[in-house]
Amino acid sequence: MVYTIPETTTELQVGSKKDYTYIINWKPCHERGGELVMGEVKYTDDLMLSTILSFLGPFTTQCIFGARNATVPSEIKDRPQEEKDQGVLALVLTSLMTLAKPVTPMNSAAYQKRWSTALVALSIQDLVAMGSWTGVVKTATRFQGIIAVRSDLRQEIVDRVLTMTDETGIKGAIIAQLRMVWSYASLKAAEFMEKFSKTPCRALEIPSVLDQALLLKQRWEAAEREDPNFPYSRVRNPNAHPELNHAHFPDLYYAAIAYAKANKLIGENFHVSQPNKVQNALLIDRYITKMAVAAMGEITEETRQKLMTLGYPVGHRRSHDTDSEEEEERTHKKRPRRH
Repeated sequence: MVYTIPETTTELQVGSKKDYTYIINWKPCHERGGELVMGEVKYTDDLMLSTILSFLGPFTTQCIFGARNATVPSEIKDRPQEEKDQGVLALVLTSLMTLAKPVTPMNSAAYQKRWSTALVALSIQDLVAMGSWTGVVKTATRFQGIIAVRSDLRQEIVDRVLTMTDETGIKGAIIAQLRMVWSYASLKAAEFMEKFSKTPCRALEIPSVLDQALLLKQRWEAAEREDPNFPYSRVRNPNAHPELNHAHFPDLYYAAIAYAKANKLIGENFHVSQPNKVQNALLIDRYITKMAVAAMGEITEETRQKLMTLGYPVGHRRSHDTDSEEEEERTHKKRPRRH
């Protein structure tokens, strides 16, 4: 379905340029609560889209069709009232957050939290009533549905936000919150694995974990080189970088999640998938809980070189008669002198 401005059932005033049409009086529609459609005031999809896209550029019908780089008309370039309309800005933030955090019962609180944080950073009083958030989230759900079938519009929105680096005031605060929410969205599993690969956790000495960590390092660094906006790549395109999916690294993923859980690095809302074909789950668990037996023998030179590639602090393997990390530590403590 194509979303365009109705020509006969709307009170929106439009201005025309050679290449596109734009809305002039979008704000009065919000003050009234929507467009007058067939004698009823309705918050239509077109008005909702115009609101959100007006935050980024102007809203243009051609933007919906995929036109690029239109000149911003002087009549709507500066909107002195835009940043003061908190309800509209809360809707903008929530809607754009859905690109990384889809509307769910668990995520509803996150939208309000990010909005409050943006205002607190500027010492601005929050005027959006709690009861208004139901409508904000409901409307953002409609935006989410439109974007789900408009990959070109999704990509343009993300590209525009990422180029807005000089914004100040509440607009700049909203963009800062968006960047934080968008950063590594849908890449969290890969991010956990990448960070785990840089820890001194001895589970990395397990060959299957080590080899997968090296493979991830290679693919991660290639993605960073080739994609200047890599942290936001899956917000722009949810199917980006399939080579980083955790299914390619079952043992590494299992170890990284176990490590994150043990160190309370995972939030309550993080969805943990069950990895398939984990070769060394029991051994990984014992390493993570510092109860691994010395069943693997001495580190080979090949393994040592691989560990050094990760930046892992290569030391000597625990002695064969040592049962745990704690015992190993005690073994290497200096014995007290006899008097």
